[in-house]
Amino acid sequence: MGRIANLQGLIKRNQGIYVTNPINILYLTNFKDFDDKQGRVFINKDSAFLIFDTREKGQIPSIYKDINIVITGSFKDDLEKIIKKEKNKEILVESKNISLHEFDFFKDLQECILLGKAKIPPQGCTRLYTPGVGGTIKIKKTVDLIEKLREIKDQEEVKNIKKACLLTDKTFEYVKKKIKVGLTEKETEYLIQDFIRRNGGDLSFDTIIASGPNSANIHHKPADRKIKKGDPVMLDFGAKINYYMSDITRMLFIGEAKPFFKKIYSIVLKAQKLAIKDLKNGDRDSKRIDAIARNVIDREGYANNFSHSLGHSFGLEIHENPRLNPKSEDKLVQGNIVTVEPGIYIEGKGGIRIEDDILIKEKGVEILTKSPKELRNMVIK
Repeated sequence: MGRIANLQGLIKRNQGIYVTNPINILYLTNFKDFDDKQGRVFINKDSAFLIFDTREKGQIPSIYKDINIVITGSFKDDLEKIIKKEKNKEILVESKNISLHEFDFFKDLQECILLGKAKIPPQGCTRLYTPGVGGTIKIKKTVDLIEKLREIKDQEEVKNIKKACLLTDKTFEYVKKKIKVGLTEKETEYLIQDFIRRNGGDLSFDTIIASGPNSANIHHKPADRKIKKGDPVMLDFGAKINYYMSDITRMLFIGEAKPFFKKIYSIVLKAQKLAIKDLKNGDRDSKRIDAIARNVIDREGYANNFSHSLGHSFGLEIHENPRLNPKSEDKLVQGNIVTVEPGIYIEGKGGIRIEDDILIKEKGVEILTKSPKELRNMVIK
């Protein structure tokens, strides 16, 4: 089944869903080149409509098998026509993304239909008004209906994410050869961004390069600090291919790794490996998987130094569900892709985080990021 068909399987006869989230529109239509303010999707049980402003006409693809293209000069008028033709009795809207203006539009339609028994059309009621014929239409807010579908990646999505992970691995290998004492965090950031873009990708999110004590800041913004001998250098970045993302964190040590950081690194690596092993063995309980990694860190006395979730899903966005954390009720299923990224952060000294991208399979898992992570491979002589 296609993505639109999957969504249609969740809605009832005479229901329609009005899609306003641009990421969800991209997911459903795979059409990327429009201004999100000028495009909407309306889906019924047996039909789907991609509605465009006339200014976007030149951008519309010539062939769509699963969706009707509507080029409009007035969203209101053409949407009213569709609703009347499809005999919708309930309109689902994305509560997190619909504008107040658009929501008011549906409320006005609701009132027009309700007042349809009047012999004189109510002011502002046009195409949905049929003199002498009244009725009702419900407006229902939905939360994460399409986002829930996006949690399970289809074959095309997995293919794109694997490509993004491959470029991410190649980027890390490139940076390992270029990084050196005296290079600033910003200069290292540029190396990553430049390599990704020169090789056909884009950035998944703002790159994190954190050296020395800056690595204790979980989301440090690269600064002008120069890398020093013995510094832990945290590289958290991702490449994006065909709008699908990757996410990796690796640590590098320039010249040597000091004993303190060797110890911390070994703890974090052990925590990550045990969590991934648990996933390989078939555990799909997000809370329990988080606890396995967290317990390793807790037993070593760093319970208060691991302050974030063990992992999250990603795809068209860098943070999606399901989540791996102490409060998560998520159960992983085949087709989920999640990060596993334990860390320890010591203010004033530095931090260690190791992150990989994991595809959940029917049996076991596939580690999509292949960059080495044993400590012996992280020291740059």
